[in-house]
Amino acid sequence: MRALVASQPALAGKLTKLYEGGPWAVMESVAGAKAHAVVLRLVGNKWHEDRSRGVTITILGPQPGATARRIPQIAIGFKSTGAPFIESALWVDGNELVEKGGGTPTDGDIFGAPAAALKPGPHVAVGYARSDKSGAAVAWVFTVK
Repeated sequence: MRALVASQPALAGKLTKLYEGGPWAVMESVAGAKAHAVVLRLVGNKWHEDRSRGVTITILGPQPGATARRIPQIAIGFKSTGAPFIESALWVDGNELVEKGGGTPTDGDIFGAPAAALKPGPHVAVGYARSDKSGAAVAWVFTVK
């Protein structure tokens, strides 16, 4: 990820590995009110950003920059260009949520909420989905009053 940040300075910030399973990983980068998430895939013995664009993610809520309740429902929708989904996940402030969801093998959504009320201030949400061929992740910041 550090090499990726060196080549893409917009990703600079506090780096956190949210997930690693087999040849897939999700990294988060947070700098102030900006957040980014990247899906990495292990090829040989090197991690590479997945740029295949075979998966797209839409933020369903709360919207980036929005003010949310102290126990917000976090939700994303995702689509694949053909390969069925294998896994998906949501995190808030680095903690994975217990998710529920539905849809078809190539078009779905998931949602979840933190187990406890969030403190007032900014919070980072990350959504992730992948098939066996491609993955995507999105990060965004929302505020709790």
